[in-house]
Amino acid sequence: LGIAAQTECRAELARAMLNRWSSERRAELARAIPSRDRGRRSQSEASNRRSQLGFNYLNITIMLNKKVEEAINAQINAEMWSAYLYLSMSAWCHANGNPGFGKWFEVQFQEEQDHAKILFNYVISRAGKVELKAIDEVPTQWNKLLDVLENTLAHEQKVTSLINNLYAIAEEEKDYATASMLKWFIDEQVEEEETAQGIIDNLKMIKDNGYGLYMLDKELGARTYSQASPLAGK
Repeated sequence: LGIAAQTECRAELARAMLNRWSSERRAELARAIPSRDRGRRSQSEASNRRSQLGFNYLNITIMLNKKVEEAINAQINAEMWSAYLYLSMSAWCHANGNPGFGKWFEVQFQEEQDHAKILFNYVISRAGKVELKAIDEVPTQWNKLLDVLENTLAHEQKVTSLINNLYAIAEEEKDYATASMLKWFIDEQVEEEETAQGIIDNLKMIKDNGYGLYMLDKELGARTYSQASPLAGK
């Protein structure tokens, strides 16, 4: 072929390739546009579904289950009753010549108030409502020091059962946040019962030994209050 013919062939080939590329590109664009439309429709449908269900993803308030809230409020009252009981025991010990025991029960009084405040703070943090009710009357008289400590142990065992029941309610209602919070109280009750039992054992061992009772009273009187860890910084 001559030079002119060769040039014309090349030009024709180039035009054919350009036309083919343009056709393929237009097909790709045609396929892409419906896909984008489908994506937009899916997003719009999802948004409509959320609106129909009443969801507000920008302002979600986590509230306590009503049954759990009522149970925690009851426990707050029980903790305040415990505080009042231990203050009464402290008064009895001071009046009967056992100031060290009296000081020990004063710390117990403070700790029970802490327990109530932990629960109080938790209900508030979960958008719940705290309802404080009247505290029932507590005992004020005991026959002897051993009776005071045996009553203490029996009371702590009762509190343990209350905490365990509260934990069971939280699990039953699938309120895992409350169940997690209550684990601190469960561990605390093990320590409370162990401590009360230890003092009872010492009193039984001492019996009527005046010097032994004096030393135990002095030891218990050295106890100091330490804020409960869940209240640190609050």
